[in-house]
Amino acid sequence: MNLLLLDRNELPAAHTAGHGNAGHTLITLRDARATHIVEVLRATAGDSLKAGIINGQIGRATINNIELASNAVTIETDTHAFTQPPPVPLNCRVFVALPRPKAARRILRLLAELGVKEIHVFNCYKVEKSYWSSPLLKPAQVNQQFKLGLSQSVDTLMPVLHQQRLFRPFVEDVLPGLINGEMLLLAQPGSALSAKQALRGQVAEDTINIVIGPEGGLIPYEVNKLVEAGAREMSLGSRIFRSEVALVQLLAEVRGFLSEY
Repeated sequence: MNLLLLDRNELPAAHTAGHGNAGHTLITLRDARATHIVEVLRATAGDSLKAGIINGQIGRATINNIELASNAVTIETDTHAFTQPPPVPLNCRVFVALPRPKAARRILRLLAELGVKEIHVFNCYKVEKSYWSSPLLKPAQVNQQFKLGLSQSVDTLMPVLHQQRLFRPFVEDVLPGLINGEMLLLAQPGSALSAKQALRGQVAEDTINIVIGPEGGLIPYEVNKLVEAGAREMSLGSRIFRSEVALVQLLAEVRGFLSEY
């Protein structure tokens, strides 16, 4: 945990610490954050931690008290001193075929860590119907994975997850309006274009949209529908990667491209 994330709804419940400054508040943590502070960071009273307010600024928090018996850690913060902005988001929108739940958990955390703020999981022929009933897709579970990624990368801006459960309506009706003429890259094994070649002509200010299919690959019908919607096929080479590996490699290409501007 490189950043202690605080939810805004925790701040009004905090009480004044008695220093004559309305900005100073005490917040008691009794969840996984408290466990991490004690067992992983091995922090003690008086230690300072980098902290951030979800969808807000970054500052510092000081450990006021630790109660090991009740797994409670009380921190003191001055939210008025939270002045550091979060990192600039990656100018990229990601569409990924819904993977099996364990892989989906890793992917959501990974995308949050990499700075992606808009994520769409979509259905296709090779996506098992049971995946859509996974508890992982419930808001609380999704946000938990996002928070883990943000905490790792010292970011506070929460991504948003959209679920596209019907492939054809998604590609024909939703996708064109989302991308609105912006670049849409489709990672597809066997394509003649590399990611670098496919990115040529991209306007740096426009959002880059990327599509990653299931690990078994999209079927020809689905590829054709995406191409009709404006997708540009590209390949990550001769190797066939798992979804999360393909995402890391492609987003690294995108980040490198954007850093040139």
